[in-house]
Amino acid sequence: MIESRNPFRMQTSEQIDNEDTFLKLFGPEALALLPKEGLWDRVHIIRSSPGGGKTSILRLFTPSALLTLHAHRTNDEFKELYSGMRNLGAIGNGGPQVLGVMLSCSKGKYDSIDDLEFEDVYKRRLLFSLLDSRIILTALRGILDLKKLEHPAGLEKIFFETPQSLILPKGIPHRCTGKDLYHWACDVEKTVYNVIDSFGPVNFESLTGHDALVSASILKSEYISCNTEPVVPHVLIMLDDSHKLTYTQRSSLFSIIDQRPPVGVWIAERLEALTKEELLSQGGVPGRDVVYINLEEAWRSSAIKFKKMTLGIADKRVQVSNKIDIQSFSACLQDVQDTKWLGEIEHAIGVVSKRIKDERGDIKKYQQWITSRESFEGTPLERAVEWRSLEILIERDQKKNQKKISEFSPETESQYDKNDLEERYDSAVKNAAELLLSHEFGFPYYFNDSRLVSTASSNIEQFLWLGANLFEEIISARLMNSNSRLSADRQEDIIKRTIKERWKQIPYRVRDGRDVMRFLEAIGKFALWETKKPSAPYAPGVTGIAILMEDREKLIQDNKKCTRLFSDIQDNKKYTRLSSILSECIAHNLLEPTLDYRGLGERWMLLYLNRMLCVHFGLPLHYGGWRGKTLNELSEWIEKGFIQKKKRRGKT
Repeated sequence: MIESRNPFRMQTSEQIDNEDTFLKLFGPEALALLPKEGLWDRVHIIRSSPGGGKTSILRLFTPSALLTLHAHRTNDEFKELYSGMRNLGAIGNGGPQVLGVMLSCSKGKYDSIDDLEFEDVYKRRLLFSLLDSRIILTALRGILDLKKLEHPAGLEKIFFETPQSLILPKGIPHRCTGKDLYHWACDVEKTVYNVIDSFGPVNFESLTGHDALVSASILKSEYISCNTEPVVPHVLIMLDDSHKLTYTQRSSLFSIIDQRPPVGVWIAERLEALTKEELLSQGGVPGRDVVYINLEEAWRSSAIKFKKMTLGIADKRVQVSNKIDIQSFSACLQDVQDTKWLGEIEHAIGVVSKRIKDERGDIKKYQQWITSRESFEGTPLERAVEWRSLEILIERDQKKNQKKISEFSPETESQYDKNDLEERYDSAVKNAAELLLSHEFGFPYYFNDSRLVSTASSNIEQFLWLGANLFEEIISARLMNSNSRLSADRQEDIIKRTIKERWKQIPYRVRDGRDVMRFLEAIGKFALWETKKPSAPYAPGVTGIAILMEDREKLIQDNKKCTRLFSDIQDNKKYTRLSSILSECIAHNLLEPTLDYRGLGERWMLLYLNRMLCVHFGLPLHYGGWRGKTLNELSEWIEKGFIQKKKRRGKT
């Protein structure tokens, strides 16, 4: 049952056992991540870090979810989702158009098979036998649900007729009933379990099975009928949590790509299942028969859609809470700083303006700029940002024009006009100024719905996890005052505290967690050092690093190749460790990779910090600011962390 007090706490599909509630809380925008062609006849590999939304997408195509959606198709709460599923061809006026067969690789004894002291060929056959039997059983239950038939009587109304040319496992005739197939699958499952649990010798001749997933061929929609009528136009086999399989089993499962099954096959897994080479590359090259979908990567390229979806999900969650009656999550959050900060902001304006005038006021070229800021009209915060932006622009101008001191005298320097200032002023400078004011004077920066969505780093669970503590505070405040809104500084306090808790969990959630923390902390400190430079050269700030693509190639080589590439064996060990840590960071969405970025005359692999970590280190939430690093520098960070080379003047 969903926790009605704080629905944000329910962060996984498995925790929502009611189909109505699951469908209400699902964000229809997620359907845009699925290709419109090839859904029902190609292999799709769906990947993400934990909480990316893989299981929810798969569950949407199961018979129970589709039947519930069809029953509520005229309800306003379900219309958008129904329309999206109809456009994909999964549902229509007559009902579901696809038989979704969903199986979790985390439930069962699949990984136990690899512990058996058998030859690999027998382990492979046992794996596919168990998968085939469970896929068949799940498919039969799905057909009964779609046709509203009872078990077991309804099995006799289901018929399978496959071509004589199709090679079937022993015990399955080319024409049989659902009851025949049900008994075969039960017997196979029982046999495999007996082998796994047996302490004695096993008769390998008695082991049934194939070296491929036979069920994918048996379940072709044309082969299935119920009461002499076709069941549905499409069949979709969905294997969730494939990262729970062993490396060998996962490799065997992926051989289905070469098998070219006649039905749709979706395989969902966490990024942690990928090898170092896969993580440091694209994770798979799309082809005619396979589609790779990285959910977080897809959302990063559709930031506006991700914001719409997450805020829509937030609204749906607050609406099902039984503690308060509100319709909009965003409406509960202040999107501007509270009036209690007015005095502090005015103080900041005085400090920054005085600093500019004391340090640069006697330089004639800047006097018009200063005058324009003195006459600027706006809110106190806008005025403060304008002054701090001016300080950044003057610092840039001074750095650009490295002239003799005498050349900056009022007598020799020409005056800049207001238009020249505006040409240099952009949103990046403004955002940098706001962040630097926050650092210097303690103003809240990480607040409002837009920055909350950015902090989620394209991960649904991360958004819900951050929203949960905010909503808990909203509940408490609304119980005392139904019109209260969470202040900007309170939002920031909650977000920072929540992220700090997550940061402390890294050693327990990530392999080599201590090394990962040290490495991420080095990136964070380096990025902050660059961000707080007086001239803000990478405005609004640095939030990532980059390595040359040729260095990335070195990292993904195996040890034998690395030994040939590097003259020093010690270097090989050092880079192997770096490769492992980078892989872990990418797998757990701690670093967000972008491959083959062209800049500065080179090709780069960009590695941006998760936006949650940007909050932790006091960085902006924007992309674009990065600095290139060598493998030696990054390896040194793992050992010693980032060491600031020299102290910079001023507080900023």
